[in-house]
Amino acid sequence: MIQSFLPTLFKSLLLAFLLTLAVPSSLFADHIVVVVKPVAPFVMVDDSGKFSGYSIDLWNEVARNAGWTDVEFRKVDTVAAMIDALKSGQADVGVGALSITAERSKEIDFSHPFYDSGLDIMVKGGGAPGPLDLIERLLTPSLVLTFAGIMVALIIVSHILWWFERKHNHEDFPHHYGEGMIESIWWTTCVLIGGMCMNKDPKGLTGRIIGTAWALVGIAMISYLTATATTIMTVDSLGNDIKGPKDLAGKPVATIQSTSADHYLQSQHLNVVECANLDAAVDALRHDKVKAVVYDAPIMMYYLTQNDSNELHLVGHLFEKQKYGFGLQSNSKLRQQLNSALLSIEETDFIDKLDKIYFTPPES
Repeated sequence: MIQSFLPTLFKSLLLAFLLTLAVPSSLFADHIVVVVKPVAPFVMVDDSGKFSGYSIDLWNEVARNAGWTDVEFRKVDTVAAMIDALKSGQADVGVGALSITAERSKEIDFSHPFYDSGLDIMVKGGGAPGPLDLIERLLTPSLVLTFAGIMVALIIVSHILWWFERKHNHEDFPHHYGEGMIESIWWTTCVLIGGMCMNKDPKGLTGRIIGTAWALVGIAMISYLTATATTIMTVDSLGNDIKGPKDLAGKPVATIQSTSADHYLQSQHLNVVECANLDAAVDALRHDKVKAVVYDAPIMMYYLTQNDSNELHLVGHLFEKQKYGFGLQSNSKLRQQLNSALLSIEETDFIDKLDKIYFTPPES
């Protein structure tokens, strides 16, 4: 009887061992591998390798709520690498700005969404230039030299005019150097700006010749300034003809490779320039290699608040709306407990605090 019992016991123990190997280790241990994809402000990493950000703070609160204490973070460089890690079982959870899409749900599971997002468009020169912007753009090196030359010419012409006119017209151009130069500079300035000076005119032949030549210089200068300002405003207008997704057709558009924005642009058959990260995409926009950057709205909004730039703007309205969630292995046993923790957190003000921390513009 004992001999017949031992084989049965051995088989039972072996079956139990094999079942143990087949069940995910997370059921028997607290060790959870979290794969993260840095993208500010949802996931950021400092020089020491410490992670922070909106999604990191939320995940830490979820783990605390669920009682998960043994968590290992692993960084990846792309969303595709994050999904591959979850598919292959190398990671239990994916944390970042991971959009919940039907295509991705065929490969991995998702938690309940925790952030409403969507795509937006960043352009160069998207805002109407104000007076200060116009002055700043007018002050090119060549134009500054032109102004300096005009000022030098104004002083020289004022001296020459005074020298000749003081002999024939001492009432308008007094003999005294100081008084005479004040009147002469006043006259040359009025003629330069308006083409004439109503309360005085040169009387002598030489003075009239000088005055006529100077008036022509003034007309040319005003015409040059008007043409330069018009050119600047025209260029701004032409460079800002993208107002929404319909205006992207036929134009090179940058985005980040293997993201939901990339998939959307590709599905629209647009001229897509894939970049490794947002910095590279914005750099392409600044150097006129592309006409726009299309990416997740909250990420670009945060980028603009952290990188002060008057030439970059978001245009149009949010489109291709999406939601962020935590990525999980297919049929993950962590999903129910994770979602329960998320729902508990959403009943508190924790999410509101995260919004204030990461999406409130800094005080200037």
